[in-house]
Amino acid sequence: MNDLVGHGALLVSLPFLVLGIIAVPVAVRRGRRDWMALAYGSVYANFALVTVAVLTMLTALVTHDFSVSYVAQVGSRSTPLFYTIISLWGALEGSILFWAWVLSLYGMLVVWRSGDAPGNLVPYAAMMLLAISLFFAILLVGPADPFHLVSPTPADGPGPNPLLQNHILMAIHPPLLYLGYVGMSVPFSFAVGAVLSGEASYDLDEVNESHNVIQYRAVLENLDTIGRRSVSSALLIRKSAGTQLFTRNSRHPW
Repeated sequence: MNDLVGHGALLVSLPFLVLGIIAVPVAVRRGRRDWMALAYGSVYANFALVTVAVLTMLTALVTHDFSVSYVAQVGSRSTPLFYTIISLWGALEGSILFWAWVLSLYGMLVVWRSGDAPGNLVPYAAMMLLAISLFFAILLVGPADPFHLVSPTPADGPGPNPLLQNHILMAIHPPLLYLGYVGMSVPFSFAVGAVLSGEASYDLDEVNESHNVIQYRAVLENLDTIGRRSVSSALLIRKSAGTQLFTRNSRHPW
C-alpha cells in the first residue's frame, strides 16, 4: 500500500509540473495574466504531492514495511525510532526524495510570498523552480525510485548507515545542508526569470535577499554542526587511542 501511495503521488506530480512549465510562457505570449494561476497552482500541487510521498515514506519506515525497497535497504526492527525517522536521508533514494521536498517547499514559499507581484519575473522564476523539480521527479519515478516493490518481502533489514547513528547532530547536519544547497535554486531561478522577462524591481530584490539570508544561515549552522561533531569525534578517537596505548604498554612494560 505504501509503495502505491508514494509512487502514485510522485507520478501525479509529473503532469502538474509539465503544466506549470508550459503555462507561464504561453500566458506571457498571449497576455493572459489569469493563466498564471495554472503555474502557481502547479507549484502548490507539487508541494502537496511530494509531501504525501515523504509522509508515506516515513510511515513505511516507522511501520517497518520492508516491501518498500528503501525501507528494505535502510530499515531494521532493532533500530530506535529516532534513527529510523532520520534514516529518511540515510541513503541515496531517500536523500533525493527529501531534496525534492525541500525544493518544492521553497517553490511554494516563493509563490505564496511573491505571487501577486506585478510583471512576469515571479512567474518565470516559478517556471524555473518547476523545471528543476521536474528533473528530480523524473529521477524519483525512474532510476532513483524509493518506493520500488520488493518481492518476496524480507523479514528484516540491515538498518541505516552506522555513521548516521554515531552522533545526535547527524539529525541536523543533512537538513541544514539541504536547506542551504537547495535554497540556492531560488536566486538562480530569479536570475533566469530576470533574463527571460527583462524585469527587476527593488521589492523582488528584497525577497531574493531574504531567501539568501535563510540559505546562508543554514550553511553556517551546518558548518557549526560539522565542527562540533568533528571535535567530538576527534576527542573520542584520542581517548580510544590513549586507552589502546595504555593497554598495550601495561601488557608490555618494556
